[in-house]
Amino acid sequence: MVRFRIDSLRTPATDLEKKLERFRYLLSVMKTEKNDFDILMDGRTKQLQAFVSEKVNQIGNNLVKELETDFAERKEEFLRRLKNENLTAFQEEYIKILRERFDKLKEDLEIYVVEEFKKILRKYGSGANKFMSELLNSLGDMFDYNIAGLSERFDLNVFTSFYYNFETEPALLGLNSDIIRSKMPSFIIEKLVLNKLLDILTAKINSNCSRVIYDITYRIQESFIKFKFDINDKHDRILDDLEKVLNATLQKKQLAEKDIENEAKQFVESLSRLENIKSELSSDKS
Repeated sequence: MVRFRIDSLRTPATDLEKKLERFRYLLSVMKTEKNDFDILMDGRTKQLQAFVSEKVNQIGNNLVKELETDFAERKEEFLRRLKNENLTAFQEEYIKILRERFDKLKEDLEIYVVEEFKKILRKYGSGANKFMSELLNSLGDMFDYNIAGLSERFDLNVFTSFYYNFETEPALLGLNSDIIRSKMPSFIIEKLVLNKLLDILTAKINSNCSRVIYDITYRIQESFIKFKFDINDKHDRILDDLEKVLNATLQKKQLAEKDIENEAKQFVESLSRLENIKSELSSDKS
């Protein structure tokens, strides 16, 4: 910025006025480009959010199918176990597996989302740097401007009140008592206990899919808003400083030129008076 001030001071007012006019024109073009970029990025953001939703729902559906298959294939084993085992412990066995699967799913998705967004931002950063260089070079200043650091720092570190819903559910009608269940026929246990447990675990899969989708898509949105604010703030501060320097320098030069013109005018008037006096003296001698 110091070099830019020096160059501005050394530039003739006429040239500086042309540079300022050119700067404002390019600035308006840049704003149009930035609006186009915002539309593009909004679209890319929505695509990424849609991918997250689709991916989570797909994995959730697969988990439900795996669960149903497992319950069907191991039905006789489960019916024997459910006559005597603690229902909470039985639920916990599956909930532990589901929690591990969801933790892995969430972790992988977050890594993917961050990397995909970085690719988009790097691409935009390259284009933005090129445009800014052209804008600044039009002023004759080699101003070092780079937003690569902003794209590299992009993350999903936005606070949410996210939590899984993996609490065990109480059995109906006091069926948590193994004494009662031990005396019940298998078809009753299947209807009142086994199918109930399958419904509970399926509902938890669906519920946690919705929680993961909301959490990640919300953080995508909020992180993108933060990124846009950071980059726009950096743009605005640099461009505002440049325009202020150009305006202030041009005003100084215009005032200085006006003062010089007034001083020159005074000299011309003084010279004219001297010529008149000289002319009068010559007339008197005659």
